[in-house]
Amino acid sequence: MKKLLLLIMVMVLAGCGSKKNALEKAPFVVENLKNLDYETIKASHAEAPVEEGQSMGMEGSEMQTYTTFYPNTKDELTIIWDGEERNKINEIMFSSNGRWTSESGIRIGSTYKELSALNGKPVKFYGFGWDYSGAVDFDGGKLDNQNIHPFFSPGGTVPNEYNRDSIIDASEEEIENLNLSVTKIILNYE
Repeated sequence: MKKLLLLIMVMVLAGCGSKKNALEKAPFVVENLKNLDYETIKASHAEAPVEEGQSMGMEGSEMQTYTTFYPNTKDELTIIWDGEERNKINEIMFSSNGRWTSESGIRIGSTYKELSALNGKPVKFYGFGWDYSGAVDFDGGKLDNQNIHPFFSPGGTVPNEYNRDSIIDASEEEIENLNLSVTKIILNYE
């Protein structure tokens, strides 16, 4: 029994160490922040200015505690915590074209074609003009079920038929004319 407990403790410590090592090697890969608390993240980004606060969540659903690292810079990143203790992450968001990226290579500015290539098949996307405007659906591709949620914005004026809260069924030409690129990325761990 003692050997089993020792083995479990070693595995837990190795898991924590490997996560910290991954964060040291790639501090701007958002998945490396998962399962870390505020103090660990702050220590790895010691140079980062920080803003703390509480705000209403999407659609005004509930009050959430948040931390914004590198506020008002190209590296701004906001973490929504599961409680005021800031020990467990619910969500990570970023929307500036800075150093943050995902493990799979999704970045702010990724185009429709780039995202479809990373996914291994064409992605789908929701319409515009609502809280989840431009949300990407990986439609069973390689990036499906990875808790990463990019959002597209069009590069110009959006025709009215694309302002809706459902998946857009558009031709390749129509998609190309929208000039889509990723302008927000959310990692959700709820």
